[in-house]
This record gives sequence, structure tokens and C-alpha cells, in this order.
Amino acid sequence: MRDSAATLLNPNLSPSFERARKLSSILAVLFTIGFWLGLVLALCVPLLAIWPHAGSIRWGNDLIEFTGLSPAQRLGLLATAEIGMIPALFLLHHARRLFGCFSRGEVFATASVSHIRAAGFWLVVSTLTAMVAKIGLYSTHGVKADVELDLQGLVFGIATFIAAHVMGEARRIADENASIL
Repeated sequence: MRDSAATLLNPNLSPSFERARKLSSILAVLFTIGFWLGLVLALCVPLLAIWPHAGSIRWGNDLIEFTGLSPAQRLGLLATAEIGMIPALFLLHHARRLFGCFSRGEVFATASVSHIRAAGFWLVVSTLTAMVAKIGLYSTHGVKADVELDLQGLVFGIATFIAAHVMGEARRIADENASIL
């Protein structure tokens, strides 16, 4: 559904937007695939925690060993993995929805602004929880965590959130102008 502001700001999107629409469709599909794969992985991680013969899985650059862990350590590892994965799933969800909006030409629409804002928020949360998850991962194995805050992810998340606020304000002004006419 298009808003009046989206229609007012883009009554006829330029032909050059067609390329952006196609690229947005591709990104929406890629983010959707990533979301569903991540969701399946998030649902399968609890099985690794209860399966006594689970070996190891790779998480980024880290190898997570399940062999020789007590049930409490396995549950800690499960909680750590889920803490790291769930915000990333929300980020992927909003990214796929955002690029779905763009592929339909909904640039300054309420939904697209909302998804940009949510993506920025979840990028910040994901950046912070990835650090917490890595600390939990190392502590589960009794190793001192060598963890650094991902400032780039934090800055991009905050910038994205602010950009969504600016887009929302532009949309509000366009709605006001449309109601005057």
C-alpha cells in the first residue's frame, strides 16, 4: 500500500529508478534467503545443545566445540548462540521487508521508513549482542575472551536510525504540503 507522501514525492518514478527496483528485488530475495537460513539455524542450535554426540560448529572465525561439555555448559552455549543470532534475524527481517518496499517503489512510505529505523536499531543491538555472545562463547569454554566492540557496526546502525528519522520527517512535511493543496 502506498502512502500519499510516497505518491506525492514520486508520482512517476524516473526510468533510472527501474534499475534500483530490480536491485532491490534481488536484495530482498537474498535477505529473505538469509533470514530463513538463519531462522532454521537458530531453531537447530537447541538440538546441538541436547545431542550428546554433537561435535563442533563454526561461528564466524570461532570453532564451537560441544564434546566434553557438561549439560550446564551446553545450555550456556545455547543461550550464548541464541543471544547472538536473534537480533541478527530481526535485522535480516527488516532488511528484507525494506528492500521489498523499495522494489515496489515505496521509497518515502511509512513502511519503508519504519523498516529503515528498525534495521538501524537492530544493527546496533546486533553489534552489542555479538560482543556479549562472544564473551559467553569464550567463558563457556573457560578461555579469556579477546573481544572488541565493533564500532563500525555501531556507527552505521546509529546513522541508519537517524537517516530513517530524517526520511520520516520529510514524509511528514510532504503530507502536510499535500493536505494544503
